[in-house]
Parts: sequence; structure tokens; C-alpha cells
Amino acid sequence: FSGHGYEVMDVRGSCDSSHLASGSLDKCVFFWDVSTAQALRRYRGHAGFVNCVQFNEESTIILSGSVDSTVKAWDCKSQSKEAVQVLDEAKDSVTSIAISNQEIITSSLDHCIRTYDLRKGFMHLDNVECKCGLSFFDHLLKIINFFRSSQSCMHHQRQSMFTCFLS
Repeated sequence: FSGHGYEVMDVRGSCDSSHLASGSLDKCVFFWDVSTAQALRRYRGHAGFVNCVQFNEESTIILSGSVDSTVKAWDCKSQSKEAVQVLDEAKDSVTSIAISNQEIITSSLDHCIRTYDLRKGFMHLDNVECKCGLSFFDHLLKIINFFRSSQSCMHHQRQSMFTCFLS
């Protein structure tokens, strides 16, 4: 696989393993065909490098989180190279994304976990620094899983600590 101009920060596979999504320091998101190792689409739109990517459960949408404090949604099925939605509530770099049919959960360096309820159309904000006493300036916090029981876990890389919460 060749196409990004700089280091790749994250890669995720589609639900049927036929496609990959990748995000890079070149500020681009690529949508790849695994069988041919060819890029099907190159999405440009972030003002900063892309930290994380994630497919939705049907692998029809790629979400990307960036240093530019946004999460952008890219439609894999259409020919459009424009983001279909932009979540811009974060005040600092978006570090990870988890998704289910009903929710998108993001973590960012502004000490917050944001849960976007897609059915109800609202966003819930949790300030993790206040709840857990963690400083994002000293530790990197990353959402590592989204369980069917509506529970998410975060990995605290420096302290090798896991924190789980109900969403």
C-alpha cells in the first residue's frame, strides 16, 4: 500500500475485511481496496494531521479525528470527496473515535470525552480530568473498545491503566 505522503497514524479494517481506512500526517484519509492494494478515494479536508480513523458498523462511512479538533465523516459509497458531516465541538486534538449504530464517542486533548447520540441528536460531554484526575498533558488517553453493553474502556498509556464507563 503506497499513497500517503507522510507517516500513517492509524489504519482500520472494514467489517468484511475487504477495505482499509488510513489517516496520516499528510492530513489525508485514504479508503483502500485490500485485494488490489489500491487507494479508491483520497479524502482531503483536515487542516491538521489525522490521528485516528474508524469505520461505522456497515463500513459505509469513515470517521476521522484530527489535530485540527474536528471529526469528519466521509461517505465511502458516494463519489464525493467532501465530508458529509463535521463534528467540531472539541477544543483540542481528537485522539480516538469509537462508534456503534447509535453513538459516536470521541476523546480529545481538551480533557473531554464526547458522546454523540445519533438517535436523539445531541452530544454529552464528560470532563475526564475532573472525574479521573488525569492530565492529558502528561498522559495519552485513548478509547480502546466499544462494547455491546454500552460500555467503553480507555487506555491510559503511561500508567498502563484501564478505565471503563457506561455510555
